[in-house]
Amino acid sequence: MSSTIAPLSGWMLKTIVELDQYRPGFAGAYLRSSNERRQVIAAACAVQRDQEVLREDADFLLNARHHTILAKAYRRVPTGLRGALARAGAQPHDKRFYSILARTLNSPSHARIVQAINQLPSIDLTRLCVLRMLPPEVCTPGVVEAVDDVRTTKDAVALIELLVISGVDRHALATAITAVSDKRQLGRLWDRWAARCVFLHSRCSPARGITRSRMGLTSVRWSVDTETARCAIWSMC
Repeated sequence: MSSTIAPLSGWMLKTIVELDQYRPGFAGAYLRSSNERRQVIAAACAVQRDQEVLREDADFLLNARHHTILAKAYRRVPTGLRGALARAGAQPHDKRFYSILARTLNSPSHARIVQAINQLPSIDLTRLCVLRMLPPEVCTPGVVEAVDDVRTTKDAVALIELLVISGVDRHALATAITAVSDKRQLGRLWDRWAARCVFLHSRCSPARGITRSRMGLTSVRWSVDTETARCAIWSMC
């Protein structure tokens, strides 16, 4: 049990206040709990829509073992769920986080994502969404840290496909991407690989001259002549 009380906000604050009315002391006990227990209780509350059942479970949530709580809430507790919750911080996440995390860890088709989740030093809804958006062959903790948000991930996925369409070997590109560990390295990688490509005009911007589109921490410049469009990517880091 933690000797300090981490702040709490959002839907879980409302939940513990309500449960405290039926089981006095619940809120205080929850606030003094370890980060893992906070997240385990939040994971159980997030999937229980029957408030009456939740009130009846107040004592159970405070006293049962972590695995027992998760087994009651999710029936089948996937390998790695407790470990992921222990690395999810003190603040409860959006309710969707817990069900998406459990489904992902339970899915054999998400083996690379599961491996990355188990290796990440911390996990939240954004990182989870990033992992699910990335092509499986580039699902590594380093890549997650490098793209770090949903918008940049969408841009990165689009850029991977653009490079592959232009003739870049997908396996070689994926191997290079998985070697990055931060945004600056990823920006330099786009530079190197785009320099190898010549894009057909039909695959690039139809406009003549130069247009720009945001690619996370990189920008894409289209230099268009009458026959072809060359794509030059430079780092904004």
